[in-house]
Amino acid sequence: ITAFLQSAPDMAGLPPGAMSHYFARLERQQLIDLEAVIPAAMTLLKRRDRTAAAMRLATGRLFIDEFQDLNRSQYELVRLLSETSPVFAIGDPDQAIYGFRGSSPRWFFAFIDDLQAEQHILHRNYRSASTIARAAAAVIAGNHPKGITVACESVTGHTGAIHAMTAESPMAEAAFIVRQIEALVGGTSHREIDRLRNPRHSPAALADIAVLYRTGRQAEVIADSLISHGFPVQV
Repeated sequence: ITAFLQSAPDMAGLPPGAMSHYFARLERQQLIDLEAVIPAAMTLLKRRDRTAAAMRLATGRLFIDEFQDLNRSQYELVRLLSETSPVFAIGDPDQAIYGFRGSSPRWFFAFIDDLQAEQHILHRNYRSASTIARAAAAVIAGNHPKGITVACESVTGHTGAIHAMTAESPMAEAAFIVRQIEALVGGTSHREIDRLRNPRHSPAALADIAVLYRTGRQAEVIADSLISHGFPVQV
């Protein structure tokens, strides 16, 4: 763990031995660094002595959510504990987004192969219209050559529609969104907020419209543009 921390990016430039006082204090106070918890636990479990038996007895059943976001050491810990504890894991390899910190959906599939896990695949989509579900399936189809690919079945009863556009900047994207909302509500002049119904243009009211974004930093630009055009906004 000492070598790991001293090689971490935020430790770059520190003189040799700069962390020695830190580790000495941990030892004096019988503490452990957070990054060392899993390696230390695995070391104890591999001894198969009284301490390992006590750890296994105290573990009981394992329930693991977002399994696709496990990294190697976390997966190895699960493997060790699975020798004496039943495991129930929930995950979706197509939602793996933490590769930058060492996570990988490969451990999702390794879990299935290594432990011969019983699988229950949830393939009915109660949220998305059929067109959106099919488009999503096409986007993620090539994610995992050796993965589990199950067609998602939309049961909403709606068809849905997708329109793709490319924006040159966050401001251009926000301006596009404003124009679309104006078109949906039939213009912004003389409207009754949240109750506008104009059959000549669109049946949409402001309360019918939501803007979804992927990251929080996108919200500010979009909200500012909507507010500047007189649209009430709840973020």
